[in-house]
Formats: sequence, structure tokens, C-alpha cells
Amino acid sequence: MRTKLFLVFASLILISGAIASRFLNNTVRQTAQGNVDRALRLSARTFAHLAASIPQERWQNELSQQLGSVDREDISLSLYEAKGQRVLGTEVMPPTGNEPPSNEVKQALAGKESFSRVYLLPEAAPFLVAFVPVLQKNEIVGAVRASINHAPTEHALESARQDLLVAIVFLLAFAAGGAWMGPRLFSGAITDLLSTASRMANGDLQIRSVFHPRDPLAPLAKSLDLLASNLAKSLEALKSERDLVGRILERMEEGVLVLTADRHITLINPALRDVLMPKPSLNAATSSSRSGDDVFDVRGRTLMEVFRHAELSGLLDRSSDHERVKLEIEVQGLRPRRLMVTSTRFREGGYLVVFVDVTEIRRLESLRRDFVANVSHELRTPVASIRSASETLPLTIRGGDEAASLRFVDIIERNADRLQSLVEDLLDLSKIEAKEYRLAIEGLSVPRLVAHIFGLFRDRAERRKISLEADVPGTLPILHTDRRAIETVLSNLVDNAVKYCPDGATVRVTGSVEKDRLRIDVKDSGLGIEKQHLPRLFERFYRVDEGRSRAKGGTGLGLSIVKHLAEAMGGSASVSSTMGTGTTFTVRIPLSRTDAKPSPTAMEDSLG
Repeated sequence: MRTKLFLVFASLILISGAIASRFLNNTVRQTAQGNVDRALRLSARTFAHLAASIPQERWQNELSQQLGSVDREDISLSLYEAKGQRVLGTEVMPPTGNEPPSNEVKQALAGKESFSRVYLLPEAAPFLVAFVPVLQKNEIVGAVRASINHAPTEHALESARQDLLVAIVFLLAFAAGGAWMGPRLFSGAITDLLSTASRMANGDLQIRSVFHPRDPLAPLAKSLDLLASNLAKSLEALKSERDLVGRILERMEEGVLVLTADRHITLINPALRDVLMPKPSLNAATSSSRSGDDVFDVRGRTLMEVFRHAELSGLLDRSSDHERVKLEIEVQGLRPRRLMVTSTRFREGGYLVVFVDVTEIRRLESLRRDFVANVSHELRTPVASIRSASETLPLTIRGGDEAASLRFVDIIERNADRLQSLVEDLLDLSKIEAKEYRLAIEGLSVPRLVAHIFGLFRDRAERRKISLEADVPGTLPILHTDRRAIETVLSNLVDNAVKYCPDGATVRVTGSVEKDRLRIDVKDSGLGIEKQHLPRLFERFYRVDEGRSRAKGGTGLGLSIVKHLAEAMGGSASVSSTMGTGTTFTVRIPLSRTDAKPSPTAMEDSLG
């Protein structure tokens, strides 16, 4: 700003100086020269009039005395007679010879006034010379020459030019000072305004300018404050809308993907990121951070680079701005998923793709189909046996074959019992899964509980010479849980052990405390279970050996009930087995529960 002001002032001063110099060289010079010319002509004419009033013979004596009355220090006068001879005079101009040029004298003696410039030196100031005739009785009797040195005038003009140059230099210095001091008069206000604008540009839109109403910069400050206020309101509205959209996208269980028209990713929400790109391990994350490759930052990448699924590209090809296109795809990886994908194209260009995880829905549908198939299969055999026996029983009765009749009655009774057990297990399992099973919390002695369970299966075990052993210390704390639930769990585990162990095996129940939980292990010395069966052992209707299980009268729901009841009591159930050594089922149950205790009637109703 200082430089610009100085250049403006300097330009004005230089232009003014040039105009003044031009004026000095032209107008002033012409005026000065005109004044000199008039003074020279006046002196010549005055002396000529004086000479005309005196007879020629007295010029020498009388004019010498009168010469001083018309003479000036800077003008010299000379008088010439009619023949051109100089009579008298004072010379300021150095002589150019003995006489002036003959033509000028002749012109004066001829009655014509003349004016000329004489340059004695090429670069020196000229001498101005005027010739005026002397008339006596209308007769030219002589001539007067007046001369003046123009050097003083030139010196005066040169001095004026020098003074003008000094004035210009002085004014330039003054302009520099004004250019330096001028901005300082406004520097405080301008600095504050610039600081305010800078802070606003950096995001601080709450700051406002402080100006006096009469300040010249007050309108600019008010406009800047109004601009910041409007911008702050707009940004706040945009931020609120962005935060709302961001929170919605973060909380959505559905995956959302936004693509550009050329199918580059611009937005992906956490739900879709978790489904497609599960968080890596700590070592993998550390390695990734060291390599500078952020596996989670997929913005800017193409759809095929991230998903590598050819069907998605075809889905986008079929998308339009007025119709949603759906497709169900399988996504492989650490966590395989089945996703329902819905794609819509924006009119402005780009795509919105929504991913809904239907893996659990499809799994439940598969479980439902398997459950219906398994229940139908389980019910088919006893129903067919009962139907066959019931159809044959009348024939045996008519034929009087009592042994055959009793055999068919026994078939009907055993299969009816099996149907009843299957239905009861299904009802119990459905109530547990539907959260309708209410726990009746009471204090239980673990040793007595195990002794009671052994009492239920001791006769069956003794018939097969199976040894029931209990390793439950009497010092175990009282277990606060539901009696019916823990009895059902232990009964199913001991029943399976006695049922499927070979004759002469051993079934051992041990109890111990792990932190705030009771651990009960039911271990048998049977043949064991192959490793591939262990993960699915607690599924409904899953059997390691279907023929052997049905022969033993199992429904395939016992272990599923064990797992669900253990979880209902706040615990867990697990299994471990080694072929040729035996199988161990482990149940962990909290020692104390604070659940509300319902009435025994409600408990009985919940169990059917």
C-alpha cells in the first residue's frame, strides 16, 4: 500500500513538475523576453527622441551629459550620425569589430527600426540589439543603437528551473513521507480488520469486528460481520444435517454404499465396512500402519477393486432412477455372509447401494426346514409302528395268540412313550427359546443334588454294570438356581452317559468352584465321539449314530435342552472327547442369582 501511494504521489508530482517546467520554458521565457524587448526598444526610442531635440553639433557635448538619464546598467546606448559614424555611447556588448553590421545601420538610417540577436559564442546567451532612426524636422540625421546582454535573463530562468527541480525533489520526499505515514494512520484499523478476516477464513466465524460508527472502514467491517454471521448459520445448518445423516448411517444395521457415475466409492458406512472388511488383528493392523496402507480407507477406489463381485456390476447396469433392482449375493471372507443388495441410480449421476445382511434369516429358514424335516422324520417311525401294531393287534386277539398280542401292545406302549417324550421335549425347548421359562431361585446342596440324580439311574446302571461315581466335596457352597432346570440338565447328561456307554463303563460326576461359578463335569469312560461331531452336538435332532440313538430311545433334543437351560441359568455348556478314552460334558453355572422367584404353580405351568 505504501508503495502504491508513493507511486501515485510521485506520478502526480512529476507530471506537475513537467507541466511547470514546460510553462517556465515557454510562457515565462516569452514573457521575460517580451519585457526585455520592450525595455530595450523604449530606451532606444527615448535616447533617439533626446538626440532629435539637440542640434547635431552639440551631440558630443550635451548628449554625453544626458546619456545617463536614459541609460541603464544592463543596456548600452550608442549614437550614429547620418554617415554611419559612431558619435558616442556606452558599450555592454563586446565589440564584434569597429562597427555593427552595415545593413542594420543602413536600415536605421533609412528610417526603419530593427531588432536582432547577436551570438558572440555558439553556446553563450545572445545580445539583443535595437536600431532606431533619429529624426529632426522629418529628416533622418542619425541612428541610435541599444543593446542588452540576455545572459542575466537566462541565468534567472536557469535559477528558476533549479528551484523548480529542488521543489520537485522536496515534494517527492514529502510524498514518500506521506505514503509512509498515510497507511499508518489507518494501519491499526486495517490490521484489526485483516486479523478478523484471517480468523474468519480459518473457521472462527464467531469473532466480530470492533469499529466506531464514524470510522471510514465501518461499512466494510459491518459487511464482513454480516457475511460471517450468514456463513456461520449456513455452516451450522449443514453441519447439523451432516451430523444427523452421519449418525443415521453409523447406527444403521444395513450397509450403505454411495458411488460416483464412474463407480468410484465416495461413502461407505460402518455396518457395511464391518461385514465386508472385519477389523484385522493387532499384528496385521500394526503391519498395515507401518506400510502406510489403510485397509479401511476405500474412498476413491472402484467397486470391483473392493468387492470383486461380478454380479454387482451387472446389478448397477440394470439400475435406474425410477426403479430399484435387487440381488442376493454370497460374500466370502473371514465371515461369509449372504447379502440382499438393492441398487438405485441418481438422476444427477451416481448410485446408492444398500446391503441387508440376510445370513441369519436364511440360517433360520434353513433351521426351520431342517426342524420340520427332523420332527416329521422322528414322528414318522413311532407313528408307523403304532399304526402297524394297532392294525395287527385285533387279528392276534381274534386268533387267541396272547403272546403276540402282548408284544404288539408293548410296541404301542413304547412308541407312545417315545412320542410323549418327543412332544414334551419339543414343548420344553420351545418355551426355553421363547424366554417363557421362568427360573425359581432357591438354595441347593450340590452333593445332595448329584445323589438324587444318581438315584434315578442307579437301577439301570447296575443292570449294565455301569459304575456311578461322584466326586463332589461337601465343602462346595450352596448353589442358588432353579432346581428343576439343574435337575433336567444333570439328568440328561447322566442319562446319555448311562445310555450310550458300553457295559462295565464308569460315569463320574465332579464338582468344583471356578471364581463365582460352579463347574460340574459328567465324564464317562465310553468309546468317545469323533472330533468332527463335537461342534454340532448341541443342535436339535443331531445324532452321532442315528440308528443307535433311536434304538436307545433318544429324541435328539436332550443336549439342545441342556445347552438352552444352562444359558437360561446364566451359564454355559461344553463338551470334549477323545476317541477310546471317553467324553466329558462340562456345565458352568453362577453360584448366585438375583432373579425374582415365581410361584411353584407358575414354574409347573411353564414346564407343562
